[in-house]
Amino acid sequence: MNSRISIFLAFLAFSLLGSQFCFAQAKELKNGAVIVVSLEGPVRFLDSSGNPLSQKISIGSTLEVGQFAQSGANGKLVLLLSNGTLLSLKERTKMQVGEFEQEPFDPNGRKVSDLEEEPSSSSVELNLDWGSMVVKTKKLRRGSTLNIHSETGTAGIRGTEFQISQNPGQGLQLDVTESTVSFTPPGGQSIPVSQGQGLDVSQNGAVAQRPVNPVVAQSIVTTNETATQASEEVSLGVVADAMMESSESSTPLPETDLPATDGDGTEGQQQEPAERDIPEVDIPDEGTGSQEVGEPLAMSAPLEVKIDEVLEQNQDLKQVRKSGKVGISASKISKFNLDEDELSKFQEFPQHIQDHLSRESALIVARLMELKGFGVEEAEMLFSYSPKTRRLVLLLENQPMLSLLQQTLDESLILDTLTPDNIEQASSSNLPSREQTNAIDDRVLSLANRLRESGKEDLYEEIMEEVNFGSWSGETLRLLEVSDILTSEYNLPGNLDEVRALSGREALANPFYLQVASLYDVLLEDGMDIGTNPQVIGAKSISFGEGRMDLSQFAGSNGLLIGASESLSLGGSINLDGSAGNRMVLMSGEAIKIEKGTSLKSTLSDLVLSAREDVLLDGVEMESVREIALHSLRNLDLRNVRLNADSMVRMKASRDLNVDGLELSRNLPSLIMEATTIRLRNVDFPSSTAVQLNSLKGPIDGKYPTFGTGVPRSEQLGRVNFLGNVRSGGNPLKDRPSFDQFGKNITIGKVPLP
Repeated sequence: MNSRISIFLAFLAFSLLGSQFCFAQAKELKNGAVIVVSLEGPVRFLDSSGNPLSQKISIGSTLEVGQFAQSGANGKLVLLLSNGTLLSLKERTKMQVGEFEQEPFDPNGRKVSDLEEEPSSSSVELNLDWGSMVVKTKKLRRGSTLNIHSETGTAGIRGTEFQISQNPGQGLQLDVTESTVSFTPPGGQSIPVSQGQGLDVSQNGAVAQRPVNPVVAQSIVTTNETATQASEEVSLGVVADAMMESSESSTPLPETDLPATDGDGTEGQQQEPAERDIPEVDIPDEGTGSQEVGEPLAMSAPLEVKIDEVLEQNQDLKQVRKSGKVGISASKISKFNLDEDELSKFQEFPQHIQDHLSRESALIVARLMELKGFGVEEAEMLFSYSPKTRRLVLLLENQPMLSLLQQTLDESLILDTLTPDNIEQASSSNLPSREQTNAIDDRVLSLANRLRESGKEDLYEEIMEEVNFGSWSGETLRLLEVSDILTSEYNLPGNLDEVRALSGREALANPFYLQVASLYDVLLEDGMDIGTNPQVIGAKSISFGEGRMDLSQFAGSNGLLIGASESLSLGGSINLDGSAGNRMVLMSGEAIKIEKGTSLKSTLSDLVLSAREDVLLDGVEMESVREIALHSLRNLDLRNVRLNADSMVRMKASRDLNVDGLELSRNLPSLIMEATTIRLRNVDFPSSTAVQLNSLKGPIDGKYPTFGTGVPRSEQLGRVNFLGNVRSGGNPLKDRPSFDQFGKNITIGKVPLP
């Protein structure tokens, strides 16, 4: 048997035996629901042919699969998808719901605001004809898809916030403010666009990557906040009911755009739509198309039938006389050129299998008839699959194909696993030597045992989605072994002896560590990194508890990256010992949870704390021999925090930096705070510290922050705000004169533009 396919089947058997969930039948998919939760100005819905619908649009209206939503000048529309996704259509935008399927779910008394991930698996295809759309999704479940198609390419989403704009003649613009979007131009390779990054795609397909402009980023955040507020109180019961109504009322889309015809075959007249209560929308004229109905085919004269000749040439009668069996037409069998044994085997199959075989090519039928072990059960399994799946199965060599059919594998598994490329790579001509194969087999079995013993059966399902099986090289197996390490759970210092460090090249390139890797790319841009190939302690979740930990054994020449792909938590009095003069970077691809009153010290290394989500420090003390850096791709909140560093403190948030109570080392040389909006309360800047405060809009009149709690929140956006009890060297900074007198060490600037 082909060794690589054998390994795949063995690995599959392990998964099936050790897990109750891997390949359970999915719930029946229903139509998803698209619900209007907010609208402003001229908007309308169109049917799949582009004709306006009759109903008036209001809050609670639903958009069906195949229909369009369109906004005119000054029109805005917020749509809630039943999987929790929010779509904000800006003015002059046209979008179609191409496909939307979702598993039914139990509302369980929840509201949309209670969702951290989508309530059930879904598949969404949207078409953006023109205009701009801001998107905010819940975290999608494994196997779910959300794609937005345009004439310039497709954006694939796993859970993110971004804006996509498609304008005729101007190409496409994509700006990502959270997580990662995979963009694929027509006929091109997929391009990952991570948080804080964007790209421009010209009409001819040229792609240029760039950072997101902070002004655009703030606009996306504001738009999504508005959409969130409009939808957060919506009951999931209402959403589930809308799904049910959508499934019951759905009608299939037309398969062609041919003109409608009457019963006699003549072209019918389209009925004029009834008068509608729909606002006028100023949109481009798409034009109309026409299609001529072809001429009817001329009928030929009846053929003269000679019964004697028909009887003489009727091979079916000859077949029955010879074998005594009635099967499919002998004329169909004759095209296969089967020998006597193969023909006899063919005729042993039931009638419906013969019918299936008769529709295959002569080469396939001949191959199956001469293949020992291919019997009725294997044929039943083969023809239970869709044509697409059968083509993949038939690409396999004989023994792997038989083994697969005898396993009675679920069709979805085969489609997820087999591709023409990995089948080609798995051919016997590409097999490694027996010594190499045995070594690979041993490593596969070792990995399988390790997964089973550590309770990581779910990792197998993830691997099935990410890795092309059939190419079992040493490199592929190392990738899986690294995946095993990166999906561990470390509880430190308790199991410090179980920690396995990796090189940055292995860890940051692993498909199960992309959240950390993309966040680390941002740290590289911001100068808070430890080089392009750091030593990495990586896991799915990492928890630091009370105690002193010597991590110098894991550190590289520049320091150590400790990164959790999902959750990093800290609590108690924590002392991290590294190498003198190096940097310790603690990161989370999602959230950091820091208990109130936590003390985090690194007396030999710089200390960097970074997360993709909000970071909250409440009653926390941090100490470093040189630098402390705090970093969030969302909001950074400090409440009664003490930071002791000998050289520099840096804070950066992509959105808001909120400080209410901050104590700094009196001899701190430099402090840098940078965010879209900075709000400060109960802060005393040391008078000897050079303070740099950068916001989106920068200073007022070239120098000043806003002062006092009476400043409206709308005027705070994009500014540095001294909201109460902000001092320098103990002197209050409550207005412009006091700032001129005591704030000479404070400089207010703008966030650097990309």
